[in-house]
Amino acid sequence: MKMLWYAAYGSNVNRTRFLEYIRGGPSRFNRATYPGCRNPQDPIRDYALAISRELYFARMSNAWGGAVAFVRPEASRSQTLGRAYLITEEQFIDVACQENGRRPGDPEMRLHYDYARQHPESHFGPDPARQTGSAPLWYGRVLFLGTRESWPVFTITAEWSGYADINPPARAYLKCIADGIRQLGRISEKALVEYFVPKVGVRDRISRPVLERWLA
Repeated sequence: MKMLWYAAYGSNVNRTRFLEYIRGGPSRFNRATYPGCRNPQDPIRDYALAISRELYFARMSNAWGGAVAFVRPEASRSQTLGRAYLITEEQFIDVACQENGRRPGDPEMRLHYDYARQHPESHFGPDPARQTGSAPLWYGRVLFLGTRESWPVFTITAEWSGYADINPPARAYLKCIADGIRQLGRISEKALVEYFVPKVGVRDRISRPVLERWLA
């Protein structure tokens, strides 16, 4: 059984939220119900990390009522706060399926484990070097972030290039992320506001006073 670290940076940085993808059932955070992973075992452990990719908010999620988080695929000096979970390869695939509105075990969502750990980016599907289908998946690009304890660290993001359909996130979504960051250690409300203020999708769309109310 192959293991890996899944590095989350959006709502999944909140462990309670992430376990909804693992165990399945109705979400306490949004209007969705999730099928869960074929293997509902909790992550073996997790750790906090900073992802050297730029965080931004785009598209429109019906479940959340606003934009959701993505990271640019290229390395950046911008640091995105995240949490990495030690899970199985199968669970990683099933999480990606649910992130893309597909049933766990979808045969099109194949992870090329060895290829993915040897290349900065790859894709789910029959060919790891290119996207599956004509429409880019929201979370179809796999980014290799390094190795920890001999296991690869992967995150997932959009298959499109650049920014696409920038929109502001809803309060519930940002609050879910902020609470997940708080779970990782002591952080002030001011620091959280400063973290989100400059992000594309938040900048010039959600004022600082509004963010302060949302994250209080």
